[in-house]
Amino acid sequence: MYKLGDIFYNGKLGVKEDKEMGIELYKLAAMMNKPGAMEFLNSIKINYSNIRNDTNHPEFNSKIEFLCKKRISPQIPPEENSNDDIPDFKLDPPNRYSLTKYWKGYYLQNGYYGRKEPKEALKLFKAAADEGVPDAKLSYAIESIKLAMLILHHLVQATSGRNETAMYKLGDIFYNGKLGVKEDKEMGIELYKLAAMMNKPGAMEFLNSIKINYSNIRNDTNRQSIAFTPFMKCKGCQQENTGLNWCNFCNSKRFQTEFDKWTSHDKEIDQYIQQMQLNAKRFLNGYHLKGLPMIKRDYVCLKQLNIFDTNTFIQEIKHQLKVQGESVIAIYGITKDPEAKNYMIVMQYAKCGSLRKMMNKRFKFLTWKEKIEILLYKSRGLNRIHKIGLVHKDFHLGNIVNESLTNSYITDFGLCKPVSENNKEIIIGVLPYLVPEIWIEKKYTSALDVYSFGMIMLEVFTSYPPYYNVPHDLKLITSICEGKKPEIKCEIPLLLKDTMEKCWNIDPRKCPTSEELYHLLFCYCHGDDEVLEKQLLRLIN
Repeated sequence: MYKLGDIFYNGKLGVKEDKEMGIELYKLAAMMNKPGAMEFLNSIKINYSNIRNDTNHPEFNSKIEFLCKKRISPQIPPEENSNDDIPDFKLDPPNRYSLTKYWKGYYLQNGYYGRKEPKEALKLFKAAADEGVPDAKLSYAIESIKLAMLILHHLVQATSGRNETAMYKLGDIFYNGKLGVKEDKEMGIELYKLAAMMNKPGAMEFLNSIKINYSNIRNDTNRQSIAFTPFMKCKGCQQENTGLNWCNFCNSKRFQTEFDKWTSHDKEIDQYIQQMQLNAKRFLNGYHLKGLPMIKRDYVCLKQLNIFDTNTFIQEIKHQLKVQGESVIAIYGITKDPEAKNYMIVMQYAKCGSLRKMMNKRFKFLTWKEKIEILLYKSRGLNRIHKIGLVHKDFHLGNIVNESLTNSYITDFGLCKPVSENNKEIIIGVLPYLVPEIWIEKKYTSALDVYSFGMIMLEVFTSYPPYYNVPHDLKLITSICEGKKPEIKCEIPLLLKDTMEKCWNIDPRKCPTSEELYHLLFCYCHGDDEVLEKQLLRLIN
């Protein structure tokens, strides 16, 4: 009710704005004690108390609800279930246990019991929705919206890759205002023209039907020799756009003109933001599509520095911007808390949280191949950092965040510095992850990150953090410097164990580089290493 009220009230997802209908839906949600709906109605001074005589939710068939909850329910954590797999669902007769279908879809959607099956979840949500389960209808609607966003995103990417069918489909979406995109016939026609230029029959037929001449852009029908201009011309400067509905030159000029109208109240940050904006490259992706506002409607992560120092703040952003991309978390910009007046970095949100949190929840479901794949992503990110001459300095499971079970990103570049800045300094970091030489030389090198990576390997392979059972004090530092190694709590395939222990070598010259680690793990993950396969089979059996 609340979501639908928002759609009608604000005219979202291509629905014509209808504030009266929106308010009625907000009232219904408020009657069911939905906090957001009550807050909104209060903010626009709409009285809803007269429709809240009964604050109870509608009654469900108690027998069916009991049977559903007995089998599966979000109220019962997976750990408390007797089986490691999803409980058996008895769905006969098929129309009787509608709520059970919803709960099964819920678990498959969220990856409980170690596996995610979004397609199967969507089918179950639809089945339960068709049988009248309100929560299933909401879940099906939300998943359908996500699917529409995904379709748009991939169509845009395919259009950039000169795919005529994608141009034709995207032209149809813009021209007719489909999938929640605001109708834009001019943009639609331009996309149809591009598809026609690439000899797409449907696009040529449509343009002929509305009497649009496209022959002047089809002088050469040879696909390879066509001058491909996927972004059309800017209406302001008449030059080719640098993105879909985006002209870098005009927007940079507009930004310069309007910059003096606002300030972050910090001169250095103002200068840095201005430089970032003027140097920004615009690529064809969801974030910059003015015509497709749905594509990048996403959560973000805000990082606030506890002790604010402008130079440190800007330095962290600079370092992270240098390496962001695959396996390194992305930065979107800078913001400021209007109440606390603190500056914050706006970053990509990783929905599964830190790797340590994910390992605590999912370790018993991980296969050896998945563990190797997790480490492959880390090594790729670390290699990226080292290749541009930086050292992370604070590399551990808490500073790695997961988008999915195996896909993860390195984050927190607050201590990151160029390798060339190797002056003696105060030692900062998580003790078990610090290489022994740091306590003697007090200098950070790339070998520190490799040593830390070895400790991450230990935790991913065994689930136990290094030195988890001893105090992290001066005595431990002394023992580590004298050659102490962490306890290995379970059996690890010899090839993987050997790679891990090489990272712990007290002589940094005998440690593998991050590039060597990446190539090794890539071979272990995607290659056909018979020795490793035999070792894994022996452990499994």
